[in-house]
Amino acid sequence: MKALLFLFILCSQLAFSQEDTLGQANRANGPVMQLLFGKKMHQTSFYNQTSTLKEVSFTQPINVLGLGCHGGFNVGLRYHYAGHILYAYVLPQEIRVDSLVGKLTGFYFSASVAGFDVFKKNEKFDFICSIGFTTGRLKINRNELLRQKNGFVAPMASTCLKVAVGKIVLGINAYYDYAINAGEWRKTIFANATKAPIANFKQTGLTTLFFIGKNV
Repeated sequence: MKALLFLFILCSQLAFSQEDTLGQANRANGPVMQLLFGKKMHQTSFYNQTSTLKEVSFTQPINVLGLGCHGGFNVGLRYHYAGHILYAYVLPQEIRVDSLVGKLTGFYFSASVAGFDVFKKNEKFDFICSIGFTTGRLKINRNELLRQKNGFVAPMASTCLKVAVGKIVLGINAYYDYAINAGEWRKTIFANATKAPIANFKQTGLTTLFFIGKNV
């Protein structure tokens, strides 16, 4: 949760630094600090308990809550950056591995490297496409036999639709990442050596995030 606070401060500083060039605070085409809520859907289900691209349920893992900054802004005199930076906390939910029960949680960090702002001059409506990377980790706790982690790194492609409504900005951000890791589970640093075997879980998938935000 400390990372959420850090990102909140970072996004605030970024937005304030753009104040002179962005003008009014409710523009959809400027950097928008966001409160995010959404879901990641993988290609395969983890022990038939997490949502996939074919079967989606918001009562199943993996649901996330986070903070982010999304938009287009000038970097120096020539470069216009368009994309997002976000941190999402995986909300803890019960998970079963055979007869064992634990809590599945974790985090995701995603950042665009380059992107294209389709409606760069439109103040009320914006659509951004970008590419970048995602990294993160799932972790099972609340059961010493299951106390393991599964980290990944992935290239990412993202689209974001934003609409300015009065003094706020509403939108949806969807990005697909392809995990380059095999999806192995490893024991955490302070866990004991005795662990139950957990099937590999490759974290390739689509993340869909709904957000409410504001230019500061």
